[in-house]
Amino acid sequence: MNTTRHTYRITDLQGAPIATMTIVQAIEKLDGSPDRYCTGRVSVELEYLESRFGSTTRVKKFPFDERWLPLDESSFKMHVGDFMLPPELCCRGIGTLCWSEIHRTLPLPPGFSLVLAGSLSERDATITGTILGKMRTIDNIARRNAFWRRMLDPANHAFMPDENGGGYFRGRFVDPASHGSYTPKAIATKI
Repeated sequence: MNTTRHTYRITDLQGAPIATMTIVQAIEKLDGSPDRYCTGRVSVELEYLESRFGSTTRVKKFPFDERWLPLDESSFKMHVGDFMLPPELCCRGIGTLCWSEIHRTLPLPPGFSLVLAGSLSERDATITGTILGKMRTIDNIARRNAFWRRMLDPANHAFMPDENGGGYFRGRFVDPASHGSYTPKAIATKI
């Protein structure tokens, strides 16, 4: 198994620290096997300070871990089970920044693509917590749908949300930071 680690300091556009992000990419291929038989794993860990009642109390971690597997002769597929940032990290551009770095560091064999697929859940239709320094609840459906649409090639995707916040998506993974609707809110600096 070939594993690479990428660690970043995430700051806002003014340079204030937000989190530390570590992306671990692993690819496994048996000697002599064609590229289409390899598998991979993506792990992300975000470390950030939890704030309660105006004071920073402790370091918290947000983990994400998924595998990708062969789909056909020229692509692999990753099913995204759950990627919902905690309220402290929401509305700061961190999710798109994270997936952009996943895309940039993805160790796919040359000429192969990755298909993302996943479910949209009613559980994240709203978010409640300390968001941008204030305790509040926000409607999250439009934000979440735009987030996942940025990840999918517009020429090759299915995006089927329902009115309650559920549904599914599937499509070829593209760099979400290159999407026309993306406005940077955070900076990732490799450390």
